[in-house]
Amino acid sequence: MKSAALCPTHITGFFEIRDSAPDLLRRGSRGAGVNLTKEVETEVETVAESGVLTLINGIGADARVSRRVAERLLALAGGSQGLVIRHAIPVPVGSGFGTSGAGAIGVAIAGSAALGLGLTRLEAYQLAHSAEVELRTGLGTVLGQFCGGLEVREKEGAPGIGNVFQIPLSGKHAVVALHNGPMLTSEFLSDPGYRKKINEIGGAYSDEICRKRDLSTFLSLAHDFSMRLGLSEQYLRVMNNARSYGYLLGMAMFGHTLFTIVRENETTELAQRMRKEWKDGQVIVSSVETESARLAA
Repeated sequence: MKSAALCPTHITGFFEIRDSAPDLLRRGSRGAGVNLTKEVETEVETVAESGVLTLINGIGADARVSRRVAERLLALAGGSQGLVIRHAIPVPVGSGFGTSGAGAIGVAIAGSAALGLGLTRLEAYQLAHSAEVELRTGLGTVLGQFCGGLEVREKEGAPGIGNVFQIPLSGKHAVVALHNGPMLTSEFLSDPGYRKKINEIGGAYSDEICRKRDLSTFLSLAHDFSMRLGLSEQYLRVMNNARSYGYLLGMAMFGHTLFTIVRENETTELAQRMRKEWKDGQVIVSSVETESARLAA
């Protein structure tokens, strides 16, 4: 059997770590982020041989979060079959675009269908969330992807436990991002000093976005959060220059990626400016995705 699912990618602008609960489903983060229409397509196929094979864009890769979800699905299914997972990922991996969360959600949804498990949407998302939190590749990404759009995580936890809501956007908006390499999320989530700094800033910012609930506040807080965490001179130069011509950039958590949200008619000009600022970087433009993951037609 074979099935496929589509899941939006996601950028977190700022957050507060809330991961002390014994139950993985009750761990997570507060904060805010945005979902992108650049989707991860995940195909899951059952095979006779036991085990899990994962490929990213046609190349064998570890994809450990996807593997963990797949192993749990196989345990639920019983028997001795295995799974082949094929991810088609249109954005850089390990760069703040939530690809591990998107892949995990895709495996949970498509894998449930391929194995005939009949998991509900909520059960699939909770399976993906617990795998991400356990492996420290993310805390609130799956909850944000469950919501869609420009999202605010008011209370930590997996979908069905955490509280999340969308900030409505008037008119069509797009994300413009400037990428310059991967970053290992688990290192930051495990560093005591960095965790303390994140929470000192992120807790107050999460409270503020819950009160104000608008795009301009989100962009301002994402910009300030990144600046206060500390950036290299190269990032500071790009962010300060962007501010001088009217755009607030934040850093995607976690990746060497700067981003902002603009009206769609502003994307061409901003992308051109970004290319001039950082000639070795990759500019990525995507509309904002207001819907969550689904089985592919």
